[in-house]
Amino acid sequence: MATHAPPSDDMARVAALLRYRILDSPPDTAFDDLAHLAAALCRAPIAVVTFIDRDRQWFKATVGLAITETVRDAGLCAFTIQQTELVTIEDAQADPRFSTHPLVMAEPRVRFYCGAPILTPDGYAVGTIAVMDVVPRRTTDEQGEALRRVARQAGAQLELRRLRVDRSMLDEPVLSEMIASMADAVFVTDCSGRVRHVNHETEVLLNQTSSELAGRLLHDCVHRHEQSAASCSDEPCRLARACVLPVKSQSPDDVFVGCDGSALRVRWTVTPLIREGAWIGGIVSVRDLTAQKRSEEALGVMAGTIRSTGVAFLRQLVETLAHAIGADYAFCIRPLPGRERARTVAGRGPDGPLEQVEYDLAGTPCEHVLTEGFCHYPADVQTTFPQDVLLRHLSIESYMALMLPSPTDEPIGWLAVLSSKPLKDLVWAESLLRMAAGRAGSELGRFLAEQQLKASEERYALAVRGTSDGIWDWNVLTGEAVLSARWKALLGFAEDELPDLASSFFDRVHPDDLARVRTETQNHFERRVPFDVQCRVRHKDGSYRWLQSRAQALWDEQGRPYRMVGATTDITERKQAEEDARRWQQVFEQAEFGLAHADLVSETFLAVNRAFARQCGYTVEELIGRPVLSVYAPEARAAVREHCTLIGQEGHLLFESVQQRKDGSVFPVLVEAMLIRDAQGRPHSRVAYVKDLTELKQVEAERQEGETHLSLALAAAGEGTFDWNVAEDRTVFSPRGMEIFGFRPGDLTSYAACLERIHPEDREWVAQRFEDCLRMHRDYEAEYRLRLPTGEERWVLAKGRGLPDRQGRVTRAIGVLLDITERKRVENALRRSEERFRAAYRNATIGMSIADVTGRLWEVNQTLCTILGYSEEELLTRTYQSLTHPDDLGQNLERVRNLLSGELACDVFEKRYIRKDGRIIWAHVGLSVIRDEAGHALHVLAMVQDITERKRTEEALQLAKYTVDHATEAIYWVGSHAELLDVNDAATVMLGYSREELLGMTVHDLNSDFPTETWPSYWEETRAQGNVSFESRHRTKDGRLIPIEVDVNFMYYNGRECHCAFVRDVTERKRAEGALRTSEERFHFAIEATNEGLWDWNVKTNAVYFSPQWIRLLGYRPEEVTGSTAFFYEILHPEDTPRMTEVLQAHLDGRTPVKELEVRLRHKSGEYRWYLDRGKVVARDIDGQPLRMVGTIADITERKQAERELAEALSNLQTIMETVPDVIFVLDLEGRLSKWNRRLETVTGYTHDELLGKSALEMVPTSEAEPTSAAIQQAFEAGYAELEGHLLTKDGRAILYHWNGAPFTDLHGRVVGITGVGRDITDRKQTEALFRSSEERFRLVAEATNDILWDWDLLTGGHWWSPNACDKFGYDPRTETSIDAWSNRLHPEDKERILGMVSQAIQTDVRTFVAEYRFLLADGTYGNFLDRAHIVRNEAGVGVRMIGAMIDVTAPRRAYASLEEAYRRFQAMSQELHMVESNERRRLSRELHDEVGQLLTSLKFDLASVKRSVAGRSTAAAGRGQDRLARALETTDLLFARLRQIVRVLRPPVLEELGLKAGLEAMIADVQARTGLRCSLVFEQAHRRAGRLPTLETAFYRIVQELLTNVTRHAHATTVSILVQRSRREWRLTVTDDGVGFDVEGLSPMAGFGLRGIRERVEILAGRVEIHSRMDSGTTVEVCIPVGAVPDESAGGDVTSAPAPRRRKPVHE
Repeated sequence: MATHAPPSDDMARVAALLRYRILDSPPDTAFDDLAHLAAALCRAPIAVVTFIDRDRQWFKATVGLAITETVRDAGLCAFTIQQTELVTIEDAQADPRFSTHPLVMAEPRVRFYCGAPILTPDGYAVGTIAVMDVVPRRTTDEQGEALRRVARQAGAQLELRRLRVDRSMLDEPVLSEMIASMADAVFVTDCSGRVRHVNHETEVLLNQTSSELAGRLLHDCVHRHEQSAASCSDEPCRLARACVLPVKSQSPDDVFVGCDGSALRVRWTVTPLIREGAWIGGIVSVRDLTAQKRSEEALGVMAGTIRSTGVAFLRQLVETLAHAIGADYAFCIRPLPGRERARTVAGRGPDGPLEQVEYDLAGTPCEHVLTEGFCHYPADVQTTFPQDVLLRHLSIESYMALMLPSPTDEPIGWLAVLSSKPLKDLVWAESLLRMAAGRAGSELGRFLAEQQLKASEERYALAVRGTSDGIWDWNVLTGEAVLSARWKALLGFAEDELPDLASSFFDRVHPDDLARVRTETQNHFERRVPFDVQCRVRHKDGSYRWLQSRAQALWDEQGRPYRMVGATTDITERKQAEEDARRWQQVFEQAEFGLAHADLVSETFLAVNRAFARQCGYTVEELIGRPVLSVYAPEARAAVREHCTLIGQEGHLLFESVQQRKDGSVFPVLVEAMLIRDAQGRPHSRVAYVKDLTELKQVEAERQEGETHLSLALAAAGEGTFDWNVAEDRTVFSPRGMEIFGFRPGDLTSYAACLERIHPEDREWVAQRFEDCLRMHRDYEAEYRLRLPTGEERWVLAKGRGLPDRQGRVTRAIGVLLDITERKRVENALRRSEERFRAAYRNATIGMSIADVTGRLWEVNQTLCTILGYSEEELLTRTYQSLTHPDDLGQNLERVRNLLSGELACDVFEKRYIRKDGRIIWAHVGLSVIRDEAGHALHVLAMVQDITERKRTEEALQLAKYTVDHATEAIYWVGSHAELLDVNDAATVMLGYSREELLGMTVHDLNSDFPTETWPSYWEETRAQGNVSFESRHRTKDGRLIPIEVDVNFMYYNGRECHCAFVRDVTERKRAEGALRTSEERFHFAIEATNEGLWDWNVKTNAVYFSPQWIRLLGYRPEEVTGSTAFFYEILHPEDTPRMTEVLQAHLDGRTPVKELEVRLRHKSGEYRWYLDRGKVVARDIDGQPLRMVGTIADITERKQAERELAEALSNLQTIMETVPDVIFVLDLEGRLSKWNRRLETVTGYTHDELLGKSALEMVPTSEAEPTSAAIQQAFEAGYAELEGHLLTKDGRAILYHWNGAPFTDLHGRVVGITGVGRDITDRKQTEALFRSSEERFRLVAEATNDILWDWDLLTGGHWWSPNACDKFGYDPRTETSIDAWSNRLHPEDKERILGMVSQAIQTDVRTFVAEYRFLLADGTYGNFLDRAHIVRNEAGVGVRMIGAMIDVTAPRRAYASLEEAYRRFQAMSQELHMVESNERRRLSRELHDEVGQLLTSLKFDLASVKRSVAGRSTAAAGRGQDRLARALETTDLLFARLRQIVRVLRPPVLEELGLKAGLEAMIADVQARTGLRCSLVFEQAHRRAGRLPTLETAFYRIVQELLTNVTRHAHATTVSILVQRSRREWRLTVTDDGVGFDVEGLSPMAGFGLRGIRERVEILAGRVEIHSRMDSGTTVEVCIPVGAVPDESAGGDVTSAPAPRRRKPVHE
């Protein structure tokens, strides 16, 4: 017997059935009537109305069946409830699903069954209405629809019955009295979960009346917002789900949402309500746990904040208070001095943390807090304080505040909560404030004390930073020293890496400077001369830094120095700049290239180097002071004069000119000139680099050979080129380019003409992109369509670039063109095949992904991106393992393994994901496996639903307890006798005791300072105040006394009164406070001991304090200086005032962290001196406006003067050196690079860090290391050296340079290195110049095309590859020395063939080579490449060179393979479809012919018999009857005719019985009779007639039928000839007409359903169609179908292999 598994939602379905209380109920006339109605409509002997629960099938009403119930699997209706539509079983014995069913095998031996499910409004199939018969039969459509309607009526009757029962059962007075007497809130619900009754406690709990609750779903009552009138969640809650099941259930703690959105903490129980054995609803009792939870939450509130201290604690506290009390705002506020204003320390609003604000206390409720300590205004607070603007601005309705405890009588601050609604639970709010007040008071007091201390330290620290870089304090007597962190950092040390000793300085002084430093120190001690020393000090990395130290000693009463305080500045850069200036000057003089420095006013030479003088045939002395134009040829001077003017306007210019030597000879030069400006940015001179172009001009003509090679490469790549002359608006195309654009010789090829060929939809954006790229000097690339004059459309890939002239204007644009039409066709085909799947996949409302078996994500939809926070592109680079929470990864991998192994078909579970923003989310995940035809796993499909909110609600219930147990601060619960009731883990760690040891101790055991006799009073004090805070000491287990800070709250714990004490170990904080005070003293002494001036500005009053040292630095007496900013601006230099105002305002606005500026101030002597002015705002008001600013000044006049002189000299030299194109460098004594110009980085490709310290020998080939080393040694010994050698670049290239160098000395005259100059002399070599030109042209082509270009020298074996070969191959073929590296990577199956083709092409006289082969890539796979090459031959015809292009055709080949496979499957499916269609036509034809025809024949006989029976009657009625019978007989005849026509269309009888030839002859006869068209048929058979091929016969018949239809409708033909040729291998059909014909090439692929249908039919049978037609010349259609592709002979089924036997025609035919 077949069993049917219950639906997956069967539990919910059964629950829905039980709600109706229909099972085992008495007979009901309404259902009996429905059963009889069903039997009558379907003319069935048996009809039933059944309802099916979990185990049985119960019959509510029956007709023709005497049983009342069966087991569930013994009823046929168990199958029906799994469906949503009508179920019909025509013969159960013949159906394997039901042939062994008890009702089929035994009485009543059911053969026929038809049933419809009875559906509830929720869509559950709770039963069926069905008809049965003991003989096989069918139902008509009308009977099926009637049965559906009866089933719907059964559902309606079921619903009406439920409503009647509910109303009668739930309106009992006894039930109402019972729930009214209960203390808990009570709901009475019906079976659907709707509220029928509530008691008074329910109305109070939910703040809604019984009338408002009645009739609503319970879920909506306890989770609904009044404002939105919508449920908080559409997902039924746990309570709603429990109410619709007939079982008792109880919840853990739950949360209801009131109509105002408030949360109610409850616990509920659901008890089923049973009446007369039937389940009619439930009684829900709800207990309010709010009061109980508040005590627990209060502890959680404090526990949630104990991890932090200071302001962080206060910020967390106000956030927690606002959330716990339900207030919109919460603040911690402190009064300002004078108690007239206050400032918020921490604040929290609806949108998050609030910035600090300052406000007046007058007229605010905060003013009352200062006097009363505690105040609250539960409602209408704005009415009480109408002047409080803040209350009105924030729309505040209620207010509560509590003063914080303070160790002094002065108020320290208060906590306040504000809400836009009345505070509902004032007791709860006040208890939380009092619990938090003690800890908040201590944290606020500590914070204010630390702020004062830090402000003082910051003031002095800022002053110290303003003086110099490093501060030191030396105890001369002990040798100890305090070295600031910055002083140590100057030498590269961390604060703890260098000991605080004077020897840390003296031991690191350079040996050559140590004696001088000691002498200067001794002179300061003995003669008290100022101490200002510059020396070199060894850095941590071993190098030496130049430091300048200024200090002042302190002497005792005997005149002995005992202390010395000073400041140290790093002047390494200044010293380096001085040395650089000397080096650059030396390089300028020794450079081999021409350099000239000219004055802008006199236009004469200020300086020239020897190379420039030698180039012009003069000495250096002869050129100094000579006019610049005198060295230029007379005909070039006018242009040079204009160039000089342009240089003055633009600052830089590059131009070519002609110079004249002293002997009158001329030579071409390239001149690069630029302006040199002073410190104020004013131009004062001009420097020029001049290069002799004689050699370059000589080889210009030889570059034409490279153009030839370029043309050959383009021809090999199959690409066209274009060259657009912008000025002439003329485009020159290569022959292939002309072909692509469809131009013919002589056509106009202007820019507009080219645009006209672009498809109208692409024209605008293509033109815009082209013009933008040219304007911005970017490379151009675009794919677009061309529409040629012939109407043909083709896709083109165009790449190019603009070529600017010397002024930067684009005058030419060149590029390449590639026809990509075929590639686009393949891409479009692949894209369409994916669109259907992607549409459904991406629009899914749940997250979906497809991953491979390793976990790599292949596809994701947008919903999953939203859930995980990643973009689609980011997810496709990830695996599901990397997104899974590490704790869930193991079980996730195990589940996937089970799926892949086939143990599970699918799996559903919950797991955690990690979002992109780091958040962890919970998700409900369903997994299934996608397998191939062989059952191998290909991909894993995942469906993901975010359940984070549900999980968060569950986890929140455990948070408070977990927080307390794992808090970082110790927590004690103390009883009324000072005994420890409980402690957390942090307490055991802090004290060193175990939990068991502590629970046996009292507070007095830990704190001996707490007398036992004072405990009772302390207990009562805490009970009265609610909370207290204090500092004390506790003794640990090992005997240590540790300072602690305690916050004690009075509360209930486990049903008894207790103290909850939060205890913090403040040992580290006490130590930090002491260190902070020590630091403040040191900074104070340092600023006083150094020679710097301090100022302190009150921004509001404009009063300024100037320290005595500040006044002395400016030479004034104290009485001459007024304490205001007016005095400062009076002595400020007028030119510095705008800059000072700008920098100061930027800092006052908060846009800069500090104000720092070098300014000039007028000294008492009248001169302006330079000062470094630094400052910082240290206080701001409520609006962020500055209140106070502190800073320093230092006299830097001498430093500025030296820097200015040095900077000007260095700037001039560096400008010259960086302008030249040659390499300039400096080597140290070890031959390592220490300085260079940017040209060296540009040439070699190394970065600055990579070059620094690099040996000169590492920059040359190994073979040249010895001569290079000898040249360096010669420079040191002989004073000069030069050589020619190669410079190695980072990528291994060797560039030929000419080098020269000479030694240079330091400030003390010692040789410390070599300065040198290198010039690229590659362009002197003609062969290399030609090669470089050719290589550049090839590079342009390589960058513009996707093809791989190559050049093979057949004589030398040398080869060249375009740069993109690296990307295509995965390795760099340019690094391989032999062409064998290419041949060895050919596929073994292709190698012999390809090498033979190459050899044959070279040895014969062919010019081109084309081959396709497979080539090994770096990743081990083979790519498909199409290789085209041109063979260059010498005059003797011998091949000397091959230039070609490799085109990657891997993707198209794979795409074609995919399309061919898809097409093959499509053909197979279509062929099968046509066979099914043919068989179905044949079956319908036979049924219409045999069955319907016979019925009509019988009908006609009956009508004729009746007509004869009334023929003899003469009454009027008989006459009318005869007329009607005559019309009926005529109608019957018309039906016969129409039936025969349909039968012929579905399956022509002649074709069926006599074959193709007879069928075509009958068709032709019919066409000739209808249209007059003359048709001829020729039927040829090349072999002895074998079996029939019905599929081919039908196909040829339909094709001829469609072609004749087209001819008669469109061709206007008079004759048609049809030729059918059959052989064993193929069948051919040729149809020719003499009609008007048509343009075959212009025929759209989608035009004409007839021709399209013919093509599809032929292609399905693996055949081909050819159409030949010309206008006014008729049309010929040829069809050829191979016999082997037709499955008729082996397909079986209804198709026979021989002609059907003749049968006798029925009378009606």
